Amino acid sequence: MSVPCRVLLVDDEEDACVVLGDVLECYGCEVRTVCDPAEALRIGSSETFDLVVLDIRMPEIDGIEVLRRIRSRGHREIVMLTGFIDDDLEAKARHEGAAAVLHKPVDVDALLARIDALRQETGRQA
Repeated sequence: MSVPCRVLLVDDEEDACVVLGDVLECYGCEVRTVCDPAEALRIGSSETFDLVVLDIRMPEIDGIEVLRRIRSRGHREIVMLTGFIDDDLEAKARHEGAAAVLHKPVDVDALLARIDALRQETGRQA
């Protein structure tokens, strides 16, 4: 049996974490949800994930800062989420190493396609 795709989902909106986390778990992913960016830094620095999904705008520590601090920790791919249209912020996220920036409400099909691509690269279960 193959190992499920490991996902770290970080969003300060708890409802968003629950809903998207449930979708990813139903898709066969092993999902760790975090609503606190400081906790995300701790987890993202000590564990490795196939996919990290980070909200950009969070209180105290924004998603771009979390991305900066954890990007070199061996995570396969980091995708940012935003509820705002801000081309400069999106460019900054990509410059800092984000593979993509998805807008809220999240296009679940686009996110699942990224997971499928990761699965094909690693031979892991969706």
